[in-house]
Amino acid sequence: MHVRRVFGAIAFALVLCCGFSSCLLAEKFTCSISIKADGSYTLAFKGTAVDYRVLGAIKEGTFTEQDQESLIQEYKKSDYFSVVRNAGNGRMYIEYTQSASDGAPLAIFEGFTLIKVYLESGAIAVTISGAEEGLKGELVSLGYKIDGTLTITSEIPAEKTGNSKVNKKGVVYSIKKTFKELPTSEETLTFSNDATRNMKGPETMPIVRVSDDWLE
Repeated sequence: MHVRRVFGAIAFALVLCCGFSSCLLAEKFTCSISIKADGSYTLAFKGTAVDYRVLGAIKEGTFTEQDQESLIQEYKKSDYFSVVRNAGNGRMYIEYTQSASDGAPLAIFEGFTLIKVYLESGAIAVTISGAEEGLKGELVSLGYKIDGTLTITSEIPAEKTGNSKVNKKGVVYSIKKTFKELPTSEETLTFSNDATRNMKGPETMPIVRVSDDWLE
């Protein structure tokens, strides 16, 4: 499969993000973020995703079932994902759950990071990234579609919520976001209490390293 010459602007933009690591784009998914009163949090993802390098190959007609199986095997080598299986048409069904108690950043996914939870300036922050219109248009032209739901529950008071509606039941705050297209502007929500203001977290996120041998 010869996909290296397919992309143009989209390849340049996403390769800058991804380097030699995972380059997944979430498509149909549910994501939950649970924030505890002590500042620890868990991010869980279930749904389909596509490696952006596959999109151009599918459009060109050069992506094969053998390529699909090779790609899946590469992702299965990572201990980052608990489930990786064939979802057809270049897509993978993925499940994973990650937790942090020290403010370490967690995200879906490395590369183009759609959703990220991390410690910043004494608060737990959840950032939803925006995509430039040019990149968004390129992805759509390659057949990329997003249909996702993010649910945030927090035992820590919501501080900065942007345009999001916050529901409160007892001591738990909840926010639900849906994605029918890639956002074009960034949004950050924050949650803080005494525990988060006393936290000092690492500055790095777990990296998923995936060989690109399957591209050859």
